[in-house]
Amino acid sequence: MERIEFIAVGREVLDGRVIDTNSSFMAQVMKQKGHVARFAQRVGDVMDEVIDAFQVAEARSDFIVVTGGLGPTVDDLTAEAFARYKGVALASRPEAVAQIQARFRSLGRELDPKDSDNLKQAFLPVGARILENPAGTAPGFSWEKDGSRWFFLPGVPKEMRAMLWQHVIAALSENAAYKAMHWATQFTRESELQARIRKQIGIIPPQIEVIFRTRFPENHVGLEMIGHGELGGEFDRLCGEMDRLLAPETFSRASRAEELAPLERVVIEAARSRKARVLTVESCTGGLVAKRLTDISGSSEVVWGGFVTYDDLAKESLGVDPALIAKHGAVSEPVAKAMAEAGRYRAIGAGLQEVEVWSVSLTGIAGPTGGTPEKPVGLCHVAVAGPGGLLAHVQTQAPALRERDENRLYFSQRALDLLWRQLKL
Repeated sequence: MERIEFIAVGREVLDGRVIDTNSSFMAQVMKQKGHVARFAQRVGDVMDEVIDAFQVAEARSDFIVVTGGLGPTVDDLTAEAFARYKGVALASRPEAVAQIQARFRSLGRELDPKDSDNLKQAFLPVGARILENPAGTAPGFSWEKDGSRWFFLPGVPKEMRAMLWQHVIAALSENAAYKAMHWATQFTRESELQARIRKQIGIIPPQIEVIFRTRFPENHVGLEMIGHGELGGEFDRLCGEMDRLLAPETFSRASRAEELAPLERVVIEAARSRKARVLTVESCTGGLVAKRLTDISGSSEVVWGGFVTYDDLAKESLGVDPALIAKHGAVSEPVAKAMAEAGRYRAIGAGLQEVEVWSVSLTGIAGPTGGTPEKPVGLCHVAVAGPGGLLAHVQTQAPALRERDENRLYFSQRALDLLWRQLKL
């Protein structure tokens, strides 16, 4: 197996201006080919430091991918640094010049022969192979000598990704089989999920890894295998066990982590399958549930609208009995139920008599102020009304020590979850 290393060149990836998404993207793609990178470096635009990074990488790795520092500005010095490191000349390469000229023509322009900045990108180490960049002006290059393979790609993510498959992934051996399955779960701590898996499944072969990723208020769990075919049956068996163990918390399942559906998409699909319309009545979240639903393309087929009834008078204007608020308080089960029913009646009265109408409401205390011993910050009541009237209610408490925005996100997740569980019955 190749010993793979990534080097990201650029001061911007060190001082926080830019997040190095290139390395994480390359790692994900390579893993699907059965390869896992062993090392990664980030280095600024300083000649000696870049050369030092090359030296460190070559001492421990034999497949090295460098991103960044190939552009037209004075701080783009990757090509010169590599030429110095290998002790070869840096020269204007005719093939690289032709590529830059072709790129300019594709944009409806001609490259000025005196444009020294853009022509600088054609100065590459003698002996390197030129790599075509179909998405930008800076050519890449590769170097395969002395037992190591180097690939140099632009740092602009769009350009790097355009070149990755053609030049880098194609050069990797088909080392091993890769299989994966991922589950999006919610409301259960990572430690609890891990304890349950250990207790119920027991020993897992070392070639199969259990992966946890927290995305509050969700926890994503994955099984990944980099091995050979003889473990395929065991992997499939473990996936079945995970399906059973995680079923109560799981709302999405996919072979690729990036294909896990957000809960709002799951709600939209569940409502669409019933040809139902959905509306929201929100107090503490201020419209966040409606926003999450309408962020999904095609949600106009499902989402009818929403009400933000933040003040008590707004709740009353929607149809909530003032006596309920006076008796129980705005943050209470009776008021949450009344909000859901009032919103549903308003939608039906506006013309939704011929379809299923579902209303989800929530009222709570997002904090950091407003809590009491009886009703602390993080308390929220959620209710769902649908065909036949009120269908469900849940009282929930957000995890302790959360900020206001996190509490609101948690509340919105609870509302979407309750709505989804009713829609799928």
